Amino acid sequence: MEIAELMGNGKGTTHRLLNSLKNTGLVAQNPKTKKYLLGPGFILLQKRAGTEYDALLAAAEAPMEHLREIFNETIELHVPVGGYRLCIAECASTQLIRFTSGIGVKAPIYTGSAGKVLLAYMDEKARGKLLQDIVLVKVADNTITDKKVLDQHIQNTITNGYAVSFGERANGAAGISIPILSTGIAIASLSVLSPQIRVDMDKLISMIPEMTKAAKTIEHAFDAYTSNR
Repeated sequence: MEIAELMGNGKGTTHRLLNSLKNTGLVAQNPKTKKYLLGPGFILLQKRAGTEYDALLAAAEAPMEHLREIFNETIELHVPVGGYRLCIAECASTQLIRFTSGIGVKAPIYTGSAGKVLLAYMDEKARGKLLQDIVLVKVADNTITDKKVLDQHIQNTITNGYAVSFGERANGAAGISIPILSTGIAIASLSVLSPQIRVDMDKLISMIPEMTKAAKTIEHAFDAYTSNR
């Protein structure tokens, strides 16, 4: 109840969010007091973000801010973490109506354009194993819950070099993503996230040239950093 009041959410919504965080180890609950505290997963995530993501975050900061200035939509960077995609960087739109994911927030890897890019540019054997075991659960109106349909989206992403989504992760949200590659594998996805009322397919696709420039800048900076370690 205390957390619900602080967040301004209902008790049911807060309880579901806390259960999700408990399942990933990001929070824990004291069995005696029932109080919540940061879990071991948070510590591991913080440690990981402070090591292997340092180069990626440093390389992406300026290009992401540049894209935000051009489009004034939210720019995000996601990385694969098991069956999830994790937002590790975000430049939020300054417009009153906007969508954001939130740094440190995970979503199922099969949802949205960012997830489809990470799957498309994953090691093929790893992707096959992941998709074999994963259960596709509907989280928004247009979430893909059929593995054959998802596979077609992945193949289209490989062919096109980008992925788009409309209401797959969150109702009313639209996104376009391209991969950040290292040795041909996606180490991250670079995304533009917007309310659907502001963009259509043509608008999203028109962003690709600037996104591609930003992705190449990030890749070169990341490779230069890691090769000198």
